[in-house]
Amino acid sequence: MNHYKGKSMEKLKKHISQNLFKTKKTAHHQKVANNFHKKEDKKILGSTIHIVSLSSIFGMVLGGILSFIYLQNIGLPSIFPEVINQPSSLITILLVFGLITFMIFTSFSAPCFIFSFLSDFKEFPLILDFIKTKLIKNTIPLSFFSLIWPIIFYLVFVFLIQNCDSLPKDGLTILFYVTILLPIPFSLFFWNKFISKSLKNLWNQKKNWLFLMGILFFISFFMSSYPILIYLSIATWLPEGNLQFLYLYLVGILLLADLFLITTFATTYTKKDKHKYLIIPAFFTLFLFILTPYFTSDHSNFSTRILNVVRFTELPQNASWYLLHNNFQKNDGSQESSGIEPNDLQRLKQVFKHPKSENTCSRLDYRNNALFGYMAWNLGNTKVFCPSTVSNISKKENEHKKLSELSEKCLVINTQFLQPIPNNYIGTNWKFDNNSVPTSRSLYGM
Repeated sequence: MNHYKGKSMEKLKKHISQNLFKTKKTAHHQKVANNFHKKEDKKILGSTIHIVSLSSIFGMVLGGILSFIYLQNIGLPSIFPEVINQPSSLITILLVFGLITFMIFTSFSAPCFIFSFLSDFKEFPLILDFIKTKLIKNTIPLSFFSLIWPIIFYLVFVFLIQNCDSLPKDGLTILFYVTILLPIPFSLFFWNKFISKSLKNLWNQKKNWLFLMGILFFISFFMSSYPILIYLSIATWLPEGNLQFLYLYLVGILLLADLFLITTFATTYTKKDKHKYLIIPAFFTLFLFILTPYFTSDHSNFSTRILNVVRFTELPQNASWYLLHNNFQKNDGSQESSGIEPNDLQRLKQVFKHPKSENTCSRLDYRNNALFGYMAWNLGNTKVFCPSTVSNISKKENEHKKLSELSEKCLVINTQFLQPIPNNYIGTNWKFDNNSVPTSRSLYGM
């Protein structure tokens, strides 16, 4: 009897000891996992700050170079020092071009986050008790095939847009849905090919890998929608036609090459290589910035067109009505507006007039201080105001003529003296002569 009691006590002690060990081990694993997630959150935050900082610096440099090239092209480089000395102008350049750089860079760097996450598991020996290094290595090619489909979807989407008028609608619809649904069987095929049965069970049991699958799904969605939104918008800056679609296809090829190189690098990734990880997307971002101007029919006007997108500059077709304010009253009773006297205004009215004013009767044409034109330079306190008959878009054969017209006919003026105004905004008090031509000026004219 005592013998059986002794065995029972030993079994009970052993069972309690095993349970305590499992409890301690589970608690330790949980602690390590929590530390991992905290470290991963800090790493993602640190990487994001690092990317934003680099994008801001590169964006400011890019914006400064484009601004200088443009001002040099229109013969007014003297305005550039004022632009870079104004904090508001610098912040505007930083935000606009920094954001453009950040958006393009993240489209190339998105795969880095998933492979960096995979490689971080190597730093935790206890986690390797149930997540083998083999699983990590096998997951990298699996992730590659999961991430390649969004890029293929992007290329198919561009193809559908290009051929929406020439191909049957039913065929385009079938191609669209096949592109969406085809990744499912292919993902299952590669899952069975790369992941063994024992490792699949480990995968299904661990929450960390469910978290990984969530990240993989998010990045896949991000990589499919993001390029469509970004690069379709950039393509509108280019001349309409085949060049736009050639540019979009080239972007897809660059995204594929970027994913392939990052995947290759991920198989040998170590903690020491952490700063080298972003070199690949940085290279493709820089390469795309250098390549984009060559897809414009007139390379010399690329700075003009890209600055026009964010309205740092305007084009002749953007011309509208502006009022010149009479803010200064001279001691002799005459008025000046930014050094411009009424006699000067009469000459300016002959230059800054609506191109159709000779055939139509516009109330604004008869205002002393109403000028029709566009802002050839619209950033900072000093503006360059040009008549719609003078273009800031040049061709090689008329480059000299364009510069002379800009310097002779455009008005360099402080922003406080010029106000954009809609046609129907101003109240008037009209008197008509026998020929039905207004003879009195606006109530607010000079």
